[in-house]
Amino acid sequence: MVFAKDADLPIATAKNKNFTAPVTIATLIGPWNVSFDPKWGGPKNIVFDNLQDWTLRPENGIKYYSGLATYTKQFDMPSTKGKLFIYGPD
Repeated sequence: MVFAKDADLPIATAKNKNFTAPVTIATLIGPWNVSFDPKWGGPKNIVFDNLQDWTLRPENGIKYYSGLATYTKQFDMPSTKGKLFIYGPD
């Protein structure tokens, strides 16, 4: 999955030359459940209405958080023909 806005598509390299061009089959919009580590000052769980830069959040525990966060979202996967490849940046 790629979560980059206006990202360039991957170019053919020795590493990915056997893959077909990526095709968007769904766009995940709407709320996300986000979990931070309270030991590092973040909230245990919070809902983001959409994906956004932490520094734009009003909560100090998120705005200044430095650590890992886990994003979860439940969605229905559209039907696809053939194999589905999930990829992300290297």
